Amino acid sequence: EICPEGTFGNDCNSLCRCKNGGKCNHVTGNCKCPGRAEGEFCEDGCPPGLYGEKCDKICPQQCASGYCNKKYGFCNCRPGKFGPS
Repeated sequence: EICPEGTFGNDCNSLCRCKNGGKCNHVTGNCKCPGRAEGEFCEDGCPPGLYGEKCDKICPQQCASGYCNKKYGFCNCRPGKFGPS
């Protein structure tokens, strides 16, 4: 028997912890991440240098950290830094 979406386990009483649109295996609870999302629970969204719903857009080159907002693409600053790049 397949569990309802968002649950897994013998009695479907365990909650799935997948993030960023990840799908939970109904038996094990392991996450299958969409696109290029990474991490045990798909918590990392896109890998460095990419953004967008499917992680298919390239971050602006001026982003000094290599990371940009995973939804809109603007640069994310390192701790203690601020500004456009």
